[in-house]
Amino acid sequence: MGKNSNGEILGQIAISHEIFVELMDRRLPELEAEDLERYFVALSNFLGMLEDDEKELRQVAREIAAEAMTLLLDELAR
Repeated sequence: MGKNSNGEILGQIAISHEIFVELMDRRLPELEAEDLERYFVALSNFLGMLEDDEKELRQVAREIAAEAMTLLLDELAR
């Protein structure tokens, strides 16, 4: 991919992030306190993983995916 393509994709990613935030803002008020707490813990953990600049994004993505899978399985078991 050339620089122009990267710029286009970066723009699309930025738009997707904005849409994600808007959608979550719409849904979060519907959640019960317990669910909000679980979401906040998960989101905080993911952010903490992303803050580690020593790790490559690929490694961070693996860690987030592993934790997300655990959370998903916990939710399905509820």
